[in-house]
Amino acid sequence: MVFKSQFEKALDEVSRPGEDWRKAIEPLDDFEIVLASDASALCRAIEALSAHPELLSKPPENSSPGRAYRVAVFFQQVASQEAQQMLGIEGLPRLQKLYDVLYAAKDRDIQSLLFILKVFSMYGSEGGAARIVQAARDGFEQGEYTWEVILRSMGDPEHPCARKVFDELSQPLPPDFIGMAMLDAVNQFIIAGGSGKHPFDSAEGKARLEKFLIDRNEEQLSGAHSATSALPFISEPERGRLLALAMDHASVTVQMEAAWASGKMGNERGVALLTKFCRDIHRSGAARAYLEDLGLEDAIPEDCNDPDFQAMAEMSQWLQHPNEYGRAPEKLELYDSRELYWPPTDDRRNVWLFKYTFPPKEPGAEPDVGIGMTGSVTFALFGEVNSSLPPERIYALHCAWELQGNE
Repeated sequence: MVFKSQFEKALDEVSRPGEDWRKAIEPLDDFEIVLASDASALCRAIEALSAHPELLSKPPENSSPGRAYRVAVFFQQVASQEAQQMLGIEGLPRLQKLYDVLYAAKDRDIQSLLFILKVFSMYGSEGGAARIVQAARDGFEQGEYTWEVILRSMGDPEHPCARKVFDELSQPLPPDFIGMAMLDAVNQFIIAGGSGKHPFDSAEGKARLEKFLIDRNEEQLSGAHSATSALPFISEPERGRLLALAMDHASVTVQMEAAWASGKMGNERGVALLTKFCRDIHRSGAARAYLEDLGLEDAIPEDCNDPDFQAMAEMSQWLQHPNEYGRAPEKLELYDSRELYWPPTDDRRNVWLFKYTFPPKEPGAEPDVGIGMTGSVTFALFGEVNSSLPPERIYALHCAWELQGNE
């Protein structure tokens, strides 16, 4: 009798007709492949699915993912070098074949295809890279955010296929959001030390950068920001004109990125602008980071190194994060500051509490007022902390929250 692991049994069900496979695979959502035998079973299941396209029909809308997705997901749940190597050598060619079957289907399983493209990018194989290039050229699901995830890993200069993908997609550039995602990945690649020409350093690329910069739609600011990041790597004569557009942009965040780009090119005007922004409590954190990235820490004004100023700047930057309020508070003031023994870090340190105020969302409503903390993990305990509580109580709540996070 041949012993089969729970994982192997579940994969057997995935390869058979019927819906029992869902019950078999669901308990393994967090399963990690360690054994070579389980990696081999995954390879066999992928091969079996490729041979039976009738099992790969697009799942109904709003239902859980299809079979192809559920097997491909295990490529990113590998916990041993042996299993990783087997999937790289034997699994990827089979996954490429499965992808080709899905891509050729009349009613495509979009979710599975996009996820498999992500796996190809993650593993960095030539066959996978070729399929990413083809899908991008085809404009496959060109508005899907998943393209940002697919191309993000290629921002690493060590990625084995990044330069090849960028070069092959440079003429013509990919459409819509695929092009935006590629722009971000290329910027990251070159800023991190990757070599080669920027794919947007062409007539078509510069025209697209200009389009991003002149678009004043607030919902499209990320395009202007990404275009500005590319400017140090774009050739003249267009670069100067594009930089001027970025420096005069209505968005302060784009102006700051333009100041960084200008400084990257050796322009003192950009450095002076970042120095000025350092004194703006709501812009200081970002301006400081830009100057540090340029290796120009000496350009940070001395008064901006005051611990109280830096703590308030950090609180404002946290509040402005898209996952929090996404904008600077209307008012930000010191609520308390002291030196404490801090149990989560087992040391004595300076900690701060800041009271922030955001205007009401609707006329007649109360403003949004809260208390945030810096000095350890910068955070605001929304709904738990307010200005009616004494500072000691607020520090205790933050301490308990941080200890819980540290388990």
